[in-house]
Amino acid sequence: MSKAAHTFLTSAWLDKGATIGRLWSSYSPPARPSSADLKIFRHFLAEGSNCADQSSSPGLLLGCTPELQDLLAGLALQFDCLDASRRNYLLMRRLRATSGQGRLVKCNWTHYRGRPRPWIVGDAALNMLPWHMWPAVLANLRCLLERGGSLIHRFYLWRDEDEQALGLLSPKAVGAASQASHEPHISIYAAIVFELYRGLVDRTSYQVSFLLWRDAVLRLQQAGVLSEEDVSSMRYLFQQAKVDFRLTIPPRARLEALLDRAGLLVEAVEFSDSGLPFEKNCPIYLIRRPV
Repeated sequence: MSKAAHTFLTSAWLDKGATIGRLWSSYSPPARPSSADLKIFRHFLAEGSNCADQSSSPGLLLGCTPELQDLLAGLALQFDCLDASRRNYLLMRRLRATSGQGRLVKCNWTHYRGRPRPWIVGDAALNMLPWHMWPAVLANLRCLLERGGSLIHRFYLWRDEDEQALGLLSPKAVGAASQASHEPHISIYAAIVFELYRGLVDRTSYQVSFLLWRDAVLRLQQAGVLSEEDVSSMRYLFQQAKVDFRLTIPPRARLEALLDRAGLLVEAVEFSDSGLPFEKNCPIYLIRRPV
């Protein structure tokens, strides 16, 4: 595990800063699920996870995304939140619109061991991990699912048409993408976030460093591609650069090959209809452990 990923996932780092919990209310999609994403999660829970059986074991939530906690509680589903930090969990709980149902299991969920569950839900949880960890983590998630159980997860992924531009930051392309922010429902962050990720991602590790992301945003401001107002609206994200936080964004084909090797079946893939520029890079998967 890279130092950045290891630091991010331990309770010591989360308890010290609880950065995700403190900043969550400032985030906008794709950093948090949109209302259109939540409709897909709801659909997959209803269709693919045996959640109607109230006598079954509680499901698992990877992390403690408040929108997903509210969704699960609204469906009267029992679930355990796997999170390394109680402080982070409490900060997230304050952002919930509902209460009840969720129970914290304080652990690093990447190597959690427990009885098999009927379903597991996560929002970009695997994208927080370095790529080399994904095979072992997916194998462990398979063991945590009952036979016929479902993993429902939103991923950040590259499409086939993205791959030639990976690692090649183009100010012209960022400037063109920024024009979408002229629409009233699209922020500058939503307009350019995946254009920046695409230009900054390492083609081998598939990681995007927020140190590089911050520096690229400031260079684009100096070049006149982004305005001072644009940068100010995203400055809260600079805090993640202080710990060299990194995201892993692999090609879709590489993910699906890993799922196949882990013995997990892709049953359905859906994209939100939010109208936001990045939606084709953020599919939600319904993944099944074979019976």
